[in-house]
Amino acid sequence: VRLAAEAIDQAKKPLIMAGHGILLSGAEEYFARFVERSGIPVAFTLLGQSSFPESHPLALGLMGMHGLKHVNAALGECDLLVNIGARFDDRATGKIAGFAPNAKVIHVDIDPAEIGKNVRTDVPVVGDAREALKLLIPEVAHKQHPEWMRWIDSQRDRVLQAALDEHPETPEPYTIIKAIREATNGEAIVTTDVGQHQMWTAQHFGFDHPNRWLTSGGLGTMGYGLPSAVGAKVGRPDLEVWTVVGDGGFQMSFNELATCIQEGLDINIAVINNGYLG
Repeated sequence: VRLAAEAIDQAKKPLIMAGHGILLSGAEEYFARFVERSGIPVAFTLLGQSSFPESHPLALGLMGMHGLKHVNAALGECDLLVNIGARFDDRATGKIAGFAPNAKVIHVDIDPAEIGKNVRTDVPVVGDAREALKLLIPEVAHKQHPEWMRWIDSQRDRVLQAALDEHPETPEPYTIIKAIREATNGEAIVTTDVGQHQMWTAQHFGFDHPNRWLTSGGLGTMGYGLPSAVGAKVGRPDLEVWTVVGDGGFQMSFNELATCIQEGLDINIAVINNGYLG
């Protein structure tokens, strides 16, 4: 942990890779304190989303294969990558040889088998994310990285952003996702199936609350959307629940509509129908 703190204090262009382990260990509060103390911007894996508010100035957005341009540009430029609770899967890294080529790597993971398995690790921290962050916070200096943040901001795709801010007459997938966020004030639990709609939701919902995002990760399990919404509503009947599904994945488990009726579960379903197994 002390070696990790030294590397963090010396870095000029640090970046955090926020993984699912933060949520699994209940470390959201410690993680927020660590981010704000160190001033390091955050890139999210698919399952790491909602571990830190995406509306926060230090939250950059989704990384990897379906990630945002400026996030992946930051990965290519950073001199330190702090991976907390992620396993460096191929959807996040792409081709390993070209992943974060200039970065010293700190990897915090509870499973020692994951350390160095995919990406060379300079500072291994084997342990629960919550416990590791508790130890790390007092060791790290208060810092900000204004020049680094300005460079990352300069890499944003302004043309795409301008297009996304328009409101087309015919609903586009991203406008549907944004409308669900607006209607729920971003407080709903959102589950998805697997496919294009899953990536649109990951890119455009903007999760500000922990454990409101349920989606199939590495298994890529089609048919996950509706049953996971059933589980979410049973577990948190006080929250609004939406499942965003494609027409393909929805057909794989829509028999669970019978469960919704039988149990009296109020679940909202958005079917993004592209007529394909996209």
